[in-house]
Amino acid sequence: MIRLLGNGKEGVVKTMERMVRKKQNIHVFYLEIFQELINQGTMMGYYEVDADDWAEIDFHPDLEDIRKEIFNFDKDWLT
Repeated sequence: MIRLLGNGKEGVVKTMERMVRKKQNIHVFYLEIFQELINQGTMMGYYEVDADDWAEIDFHPDLEDIRKEIFNFDKDWLT
């Protein structure tokens, strides 16, 4: 999850627009935008999250799996 504060959105958009116009960036993953901003001196903050405290959700079945896990956890916690 990425949270942009202040003029962060404008910096990301400008950097992305500049990067996508260069042929050598055709296969660059979007996180390279943030690396470029860091290279330019932009300060970035982060929160460290334990591996058990997050899940990747790409498709509806992923969401259902997470809901089942959360509700099972809650039931176990209440007993």
